[in-house]
Amino acid sequence: MVKQLRYQDGSTGAYKDRISVLCKDGKSAELDGSSLLRVKYYEDEFRPGGLQLQNINAEYYGNDYSLFMIHKGKIYSKLTGSMGTPEDAYYQYPLEGDAKDYQIGAYFTKPHSDYYVTLDELNHRYVYFNRSSLSTIVSSLSVDEASSTRDFDPNNVKGTSVWMGQSKDQKALSIVKTPEGKYVLDVMTSTYAGIFTLVARYEFPDGAVNDESCFAPHRNIPYLMIGTGNQLKALNLEALSAGAGALNNIATYEGRIAAMQYAYDINKNIDEFGIAITGSNTERTGSLLIINPTLTAGGEILKRYDHVGGKIISICRKIM
Repeated sequence: MVKQLRYQDGSTGAYKDRISVLCKDGKSAELDGSSLLRVKYYEDEFRPGGLQLQNINAEYYGNDYSLFMIHKGKIYSKLTGSMGTPEDAYYQYPLEGDAKDYQIGAYFTKPHSDYYVTLDELNHRYVYFNRSSLSTIVSSLSVDEASSTRDFDPNNVKGTSVWMGQSKDQKALSIVKTPEGKYVLDVMTSTYAGIFTLVARYEFPDGAVNDESCFAPHRNIPYLMIGTGNQLKALNLEALSAGAGALNNIATYEGRIAAMQYAYDINKNIDEFGIAITGSNTERTGSLLIINPTLTAGGEILKRYDHVGGKIISICRKIM
């Protein structure tokens, strides 16, 4: 797994790039984003035996002073700005103030804040956690009594987290797979105090999504773009009560949709929807498609990059 981070140096103010390479069967390393030279091995940053890097199966995040690893649903961090050894500059959730253990799933960063939002699958609750101070803020999930979600128990959010993101109007979107195998979308408003209010729920029709589906919120209209198999669909977030009728078929491609990203920056006049598909004859090759983001265009391909020499598993439009 390869992740790129663009960050601002806390001392010089200069913008830099950092690449994290997480290896299942080797030593995971951090690379300089310009030269791709190794800066350090992650094994040297953590208490020996405390973090089995070969088993990392989720995200890496770093900023000027902190290094975060997500491993089997737990968060590990080392304050890289400290002079301590891995033994005394090492942390693992939970910390003081919350004695419960955690099993976190998918998460996203709340814009303009220092918090991640995630579903704590072990304790069946939504939580914030602070990236800088490593403090945990437990969210009190409430239910909008005026909506159709009154039968939902906010203190027992059962299921596993599939995906999290943010809609155009800054609502938090969370897709959970229930123990019965159903896929449910939770739509929530939130405050910076860590209080969620569930305003809508939507159960996807059978077969509409699966564990390999891709999701990307549309940036101009209240739709959630969904890629399942070789089909691109759009869910109308303002018509969830329509059930299956809220899900619209947009396009069918010759390969399985493996990754999607909607890049948008009004100041730089960027409105771009990228889709990665697998090769028509093999899962080992892929193509990158830039499609028309207008839903009525039916997934029209504006640009196409074929003959990618490998399977695309993630795409990111870097806006500079």
